[in-house]
Amino acid sequence: MTILYANHYSLDAPGFYFDGFDDYEATAAAARDRFGNAVEEFEIDYIPGDNPALFAAASVNQATLAQ
Repeated sequence: MTILYANHYSLDAPGFYFDGFDDYEATAAAARDRFGNAVEEFEIDYIPGDNPALFAAASVNQATLAQ
């Protein structure tokens, strides 16, 4: 299983680990910074797992994550 990390661009919000799109959507929708504002932009980072070459070749990012 591949685990990914959603890293907020906001320095005032913690990132989170997730292992599927549904998990990402639910956690991202609830993400807030320390002031209570919604956080909308994330960098998707690969955590060592099954297939790093595929992750790199697919150019996974927030916009392509559902695919």
